[in-house]
Amino acid sequence: MIGTGVQLAVLWLLVRLPVNYLIATALAVEGAILHNYIWHALWTWRERPGSFWRFQVSNGFVSIVSNVLLMRLLTGWAGIPPLPANLAAVVITSAANFCLGDRWVFPYRSALRASSIVERSESLGRVEMIGRTIHPSPVGMSRESEMARHSR
Repeated sequence: MIGTGVQLAVLWLLVRLPVNYLIATALAVEGAILHNYIWHALWTWRERPGSFWRFQVSNGFVSIVSNVLLMRLLTGWAGIPPLPANLAAVVITSAANFCLGDRWVFPYRSALRASSIVERSESLGRVEMIGRTIHPSPVGMSRESEMARHSR
């Protein structure tokens, strides 16, 4: 949501300067992409390794192309003012961007393979891995199958 605010604020500023609304849209989207990557890396998927270039290729491509096309349609053709039109474009593309980030930019399986450090806390009866707590397994379940169950 903050990224949407960043994008709308940059768009508002650039349109006021006056920059063409399509160029302003592309620049505003890129500003939001940079902002969003930082927050996704620090907060949303902090336990997973991410790739800035994958984020640029996936979310950047999807966001810039879809936002510019939707702005051309909504503002250029339908006459909707740039800010409401851009908000609609963000809503339309946000689910696709989140899925790309979750599955390709910050893949969960890579995080599990990358983490070879598993700390055991025998006194507390649990295993801690990458900030997650795995409680003792039920009788008859191996540690590997318990970890696999929690990785889903």
